[in-house]
Amino acid sequence: MNRMPSERWPSYDDERMASIDEQICALLKQRKELSGEPALLPSPEKITAWSEKYDLYEDYLHSIFAVARRPSSFRPRIQPENFRKYIPILRSLERDGVMYTLSFIRQYQNASVVQLLLDYESMPNVEIHKRLPHPFFELEVGAPYAAVNSGGGGSAHHYSFAFAVSPALPDDLASQRFVFKKLNSPDGDPTGEEVVFDISSIRSPVTERGAIT
Repeated sequence: MNRMPSERWPSYDDERMASIDEQICALLKQRKELSGEPALLPSPEKITAWSEKYDLYEDYLHSIFAVARRPSSFRPRIQPENFRKYIPILRSLERDGVMYTLSFIRQYQNASVVQLLLDYESMPNVEIHKRLPHPFFELEVGAPYAAVNSGGGGSAHHYSFAFAVSPALPDDLASQRFVFKKLNSPDGDPTGEEVVFDISSIRSPVTERGAIT
């Protein structure tokens, strides 16, 4: 998700307001630490009670808590700079007629771009738009790396996704783990389905330790 520019709205010069807003920031941090991500929402009954108690619109409260569910979706987009090399991976896993391929990584000075491909088995006599909804994924590679979906698309039988990872991954990917988590919408929640590639070597075209859960 792209960050909205602060220059769209006027800013204040009032320390009383600043003190309140800093408390809001501290409470958001505390809530994030307690709830994890994605955070659960307050019950409709609580929203209604708080709306009446604090004279705030229910939809206003709903929107605040909805935005607070996934703070990572506001992570700044990574702009890879100074291309260095390609690292071919070519690891594939298959399940239920879908082939998942971790094809290659583009190495930049400040980031890495990981490419995931999906190929679907052709299913004649089946209405493809009903059988194959558009997939969405997020990538986890473990600390200290952060991954952001940098684009994707495709057709009825093929999809391609790119994920920008920063800082740049090492050129030696031995023991590196790539966990692609399926989402229910572009900025939605994980469905529980994961596509996992454990990289032990880049010599073999297919990993022996990949898994789909």
